[in-house]
Amino acid sequence: MSSPTISTITGFKLSSQQRQIWWRQSALGQVLTTQCRIMLQGNLDLPLLQTALQTVVNHHEILRTTFQSTPGLTLPLQTIQSQGSINWQMIDLATATATEQAVTLANFQAKQRQSVQPAGPSWVEATLFKLSENKHILLLTLPALCADTKTCEILLAQISQCYGGRSLTEEPVQYVQFATWQEQLLTEADEESQAAQTFWQQQLSPSRGPLLPPLRYRDAEPDQFRSNVHRMELATPLAETLLAMDTAVETVLLTSWLVVLWRQTEQSDITLGVTCESRQDEDLVDVCGPFTHTLPLHSQISGAIAFTALLRQVEQNWQELNEWQDYYPSDRPVPWPISFEFIHQPASVSVAGVEFRLEQTWSDAQAPELKLTAIQQDNQLVLEFHYNETVISAGAIAALSNQLQSLLTHMSQQPTASISSFKLTDAADALTPTANATPAHIVSNTCIHHRIEQQVERTPNAVALIYETQQLTYQELNHQANQLAHHLQQLGAGPEVPVAIYLERSLDLLIALLAILKTGATYLPIDIALPSNGVSYRLEDAQAKILVTRQSLLRETAVTTQVVCLDGDRPIIAQHSSANPTSAVMLANLAYIIYTSGSTGQPKGVAVEHRQLLSYVDSAIDRLDLPAAGHYATVSTLAADLGHTMIFPCLCQGGTLHVIAAERVGDAQALVDYTQQHPIDCLKIVPSHLRALLQTPQPEQMLPRQRLVLGGEACSWSLMDQIQQLAPHCRSFNHYGPTETTVGALTHAFRTTAQQTAATVPIGQALTNSQVYLLDSDLQPVPIGIPGEVYIGGDGVTRGYLHRPGLTAARFLPDPFSHQSGGRMYRTGDLARRHPDGNLEFLRRVDLQVKLHGFRIELGEIEAQLAQHPDVQAVSTIVREDDPNNPVLVAYVVPHPAVPHPEKTTETTLDSGEFRLFLRQRLPNYMIPSLFVTLSALPLTPNGKVDRQALPAPERIRPDLSKEYVAPRNPTEEAIAAIWTDVLGLETVGVNDNFFDLGGHSLLATQVLSRLREVFQVELPLHQLFDAHTVAEIAEVVEIALLAEIEAMTDEEVQALMQE
Repeated sequence: MSSPTISTITGFKLSSQQRQIWWRQSALGQVLTTQCRIMLQGNLDLPLLQTALQTVVNHHEILRTTFQSTPGLTLPLQTIQSQGSINWQMIDLATATATEQAVTLANFQAKQRQSVQPAGPSWVEATLFKLSENKHILLLTLPALCADTKTCEILLAQISQCYGGRSLTEEPVQYVQFATWQEQLLTEADEESQAAQTFWQQQLSPSRGPLLPPLRYRDAEPDQFRSNVHRMELATPLAETLLAMDTAVETVLLTSWLVVLWRQTEQSDITLGVTCESRQDEDLVDVCGPFTHTLPLHSQISGAIAFTALLRQVEQNWQELNEWQDYYPSDRPVPWPISFEFIHQPASVSVAGVEFRLEQTWSDAQAPELKLTAIQQDNQLVLEFHYNETVISAGAIAALSNQLQSLLTHMSQQPTASISSFKLTDAADALTPTANATPAHIVSNTCIHHRIEQQVERTPNAVALIYETQQLTYQELNHQANQLAHHLQQLGAGPEVPVAIYLERSLDLLIALLAILKTGATYLPIDIALPSNGVSYRLEDAQAKILVTRQSLLRETAVTTQVVCLDGDRPIIAQHSSANPTSAVMLANLAYIIYTSGSTGQPKGVAVEHRQLLSYVDSAIDRLDLPAAGHYATVSTLAADLGHTMIFPCLCQGGTLHVIAAERVGDAQALVDYTQQHPIDCLKIVPSHLRALLQTPQPEQMLPRQRLVLGGEACSWSLMDQIQQLAPHCRSFNHYGPTETTVGALTHAFRTTAQQTAATVPIGQALTNSQVYLLDSDLQPVPIGIPGEVYIGGDGVTRGYLHRPGLTAARFLPDPFSHQSGGRMYRTGDLARRHPDGNLEFLRRVDLQVKLHGFRIELGEIEAQLAQHPDVQAVSTIVREDDPNNPVLVAYVVPHPAVPHPEKTTETTLDSGEFRLFLRQRLPNYMIPSLFVTLSALPLTPNGKVDRQALPAPERIRPDLSKEYVAPRNPTEEAIAAIWTDVLGLETVGVNDNFFDLGGHSLLATQVLSRLREVFQVELPLHQLFDAHTVAEIAEVVEIALLAEIEAMTDEEVQALMQE
């Protein structure tokens, strides 16, 4: 039996550079290439040119090398062929226009990059374009495994040398000799190699991760590579100034590029790739092949550093990279999405009547997502932004290009200035208003209640309001509101007079609102969940003249304000006229006051006028495309303005407003039951609230048929994707705006086909009548991609803070960009960035205000109240997002020395239940922290401030409570405790532990309720979960419900159940 034939391949191992290229192109599934364009001017001898090129290819082994895989080896071997193969093409463009020639060249270049095969019979592609009799372009395309951009310069020199009749070196150094030497160097174990290993361990530390390109597509797939280039030539005076600086121009350009990236990303530790060339040895200067590495250059940047100081840092770091580059670990694929390359283009060469000039080089050897290539030729500087257009858009590249040019201009004038002082664009270019400044038509003195009265005339018998089984037509709503309005006017209600509404969700809530507007007074909504002192504070601070409420709600609240009880006073109210009342109200009068959290420890009232409300309603109907006569649902408290997006557009357009009962708002199944009976067209809701409700087995039933508006907090893409899958025909919007600018000022319409660059769903562009600016600390506009604070101007800017002239002046500033006399803009405190498509992306707050479950919370207000507890010495609060789908409010408490506490800093020792009870008497429920963590001391920054970033994550253990731990005692308690531990993220839960003391909140309670129904197959109202706070109490409720179901069964059903 003969032995099988084994083919033997003789070849050489790849160099470190070639290995990186091989790994990258294997990941991409395409061959990476190097290209150059050589301009030939003069009387060209074509046969002589072809001979010269063939001579040069034969001279360099790497230009006639193929790469073949070998069984048992993960990397191919490079094998050298005896004769180089060149694939020549001739294309005559002499009759084409200059524009046609440029387009044809560009298209051909791009196509040619895809045609190279390093293992094929021809690996040098040569195409000669004839532009005229004495003008040609020679395009050379080679595999990146065989050539780098320096190789293109060598080819220019040697082709022209051979064309002129001069011989090349007889015994040149070949690339495989370099690869062999490099292999030996990397296997040595001397002191120098040990030092190199230490250096690269530091440079490649996991803490120095790669920087991703700014304005990158959210769903980018970097393994799909489609290259493009944006080219910019610097003006000659600027180029000459940069070249004349004391530091090498490549270091100046790299440092400037780092500053732009720092401004875009706000990262102080930046690592990007820098192209270094391993041709330091004089014997390698004229050797073709891939000698370049893309190596990680790390920089530490702060706004206070002078450009010249950063320049020295970059120069030193780059010198170190060059010193140790030969030892770069060869097993490391290049992970640097952003890189920098500098090319010193050689001067043109004239031989035998022909001028040879290297016009352009191109290499995607490392295929980064974004590479800045700076090219110097004589006294000219060209900047090329090479980018993967599947990852980043042409608009983003254009913005980066403009910003780098602007920075170079400003830096060249003041190189010793701090880098934060440089402007990245001219103000005129940066200020691109994201709004339509054309005002909508507003009829003089036609307020919002007049609009509703006009709708009553048009559709008196249409259903205006529905609450559970109750409903009112437009005429019935108007009559009842009119009667109450006349009664309130007798009690003194009128323009600029605050009238408070203290009612649960009901038809009466909307009747009272409309009645107060009809009197010309200002409605002040107060949440019934507020503690009594919170109610009293708002009534006193607003100087409310009247309180509209029910007798049952007054039992726990002592008020001195004049009271109208809708239940007890109904006979008196019914005696008043049902005709529309008249009042002296003007558009400039107040429509309502809404209290928001205050950083000083007390909430502040925002005063909104009729003209601002009317402007918002018109803009919202237009931009959100809210349908007339649709079914709208309101699920949020009237004490915040989130629901105004549904309430007023609905009633002004003849729609039906569904006032969803409080019991259903947090109960997914109960809400589904309602929407199945009453389909909803339009809904506005907080993203976290919706996410919790979508846990139901029928989530698609939760969503409206036509319009979904999300607002109140940042919206994640995962939630938006889920919504689109469940309700593809429903149009979804993300809506943004502080109460101070009337409900909302920007909106973003979600489109599944659009590529997105924002990390969260954009807040969009401004509504009609609004102007939105992104400004720096000097109130100057910032360019695309650069974070700036959001300022909002236009018709929606409210009067200010009630009885707070100092705070109003600090937050409501003169609008320097407005064309209207006396125009103002509101400083939101929100940081955002503008994307190339004009949409804004919310980033974070500049202060300690947070948004949680749609509520605005000033952390300082919580801290001020908790600091009053006798056992608290110091306190700090933050919102933790360790679980992105469940952000929680956490309070870190340092007890007074008299309170015993262990040395372990993250162990909770003070009773969190006691803190919760203390705060419940002072703050609304949404401002009470879910978790309390005891620390021996708060971590501080070097300047003595609380370091909130260093506050530890709460442990996944049961917090210390006043009640001792009792384990579950039966299967029902075990099942309930298992649900709690999973939802709350704890390891153990005792049967007597309070759900809210363990860190639970209303949205988590919604999830628990859904899980209880799923496990036990019983109907449990949401209020029972809030009433029964412990595992033991809920177990009792469940067992009672199960027993009731069994008692209702027939004997046959019980027998069948027992058999199951």
